[in-house]
Amino acid sequence: MSNLTHSRLTGLFIADTESVPDGKTAALHAAVAAEYSDTAPAAYDAIYTEKNGIAFKEACTSREANCELITRQGAPEEEVVHLSRFADMIITDADISFTNEPTVLPSKFMRDIMEQAECPVITAPFHFEGVNELVFCYDGTPSSMYAIRQFTYLLPELKDMDATVVMVLSPGERPGADTAYLDAGCIPTILIIISTHCRMSARGAACWTTCCRNRARLL
Repeated sequence: MSNLTHSRLTGLFIADTESVPDGKTAALHAAVAAEYSDTAPAAYDAIYTEKNGIAFKEACTSREANCELITRQGAPEEEVVHLSRFADMIITDADISFTNEPTVLPSKFMRDIMEQAECPVITAPFHFEGVNELVFCYDGTPSSMYAIRQFTYLLPELKDMDATVVMVLSPGERPGADTAYLDAGCIPTILIIISTHCRMSARGAACWTTCCRNRARLL
């Protein structure tokens, strides 16, 4: 995805200093303790970050991706939500978690991030070969249309990909009239407001036809 958009890829590594260590965390500490017997437990998170950071940079280098590394300490959810304000998108796996919770996809941590993040969130599978088709979910709300539009702005390289818009209706319910405009939601569109009580000047008409020379529609 980084190479597709020629974007910088930032790896975010967070040491959770807010939660009470659970069984999973204790097991990780025990594994590190076996390898680093002379290391104080308080330094285990730094070891995790260093080892994972090296692996992350090696993976990016092998794929010729421009990358950088950010490390944070604190409450993971708060850190991710805060940094999402300055990111174009977040890519992560659906089961990422900082607690030893039951396996539910997406994890509670991911559900919270998807609800609160201030940028689009992409949940990626562990093995990824490429994008073959786009499926947009539309429920008639402004936020769902905004999400579709933001996706097309962020990833214009996928503009020629086959796209399907899915809308789930209750029995007997019919799609609203605005669904007729969904095809326009997948490309940049300009809406020009013209009053029916005034005449358009020649200059205004010229501007309109120039802006809409590739696609125009009269509503």
